Amino acid sequence: MEITGVKLTNRTGADSDFCTFDAEDDIVYIRLSRKDRGIPDKVVVFQTEFGPVAALAKLESYHELLKDYGFDCLDPSYVVNTKKIKHIKKSPYGNEAFFHNGESVPISRSKTEEYKHLVR
Repeated sequence: MEITGVKLTNRTGADSDFCTFDAEDDIVYIRLSRKDRGIPDKVVVFQTEFGPVAALAKLESYHELLKDYGFDCLDPSYVVNTKKIKHIKKSPYGNEAFFHNGESVPISRSKTEEYKHLVR
């Protein structure tokens, strides 16, 4: 089983900070972090054959990991696959992005402007 995480050491700030590893072949043990190495308390850390890797615990991490695949933060609480947006509806009560399956999520005003080609 493949798992994606973020390196705890030798980070450069580039996409290469994210890594995928095999649960069976690469994990030596799994632990909860303590307030060390700049990560919050009780984040899952995989000690792998090539060093410690933190589980992705923040939405921003998923945005960074998936941005090249069309994902964007439309609102501070949502990372969205923008290819799945059917249309955007503006309203005085808040803007929403609608998907082909009928679901919707809030979208900030600035992101509504960025995706104005989808506004109906």
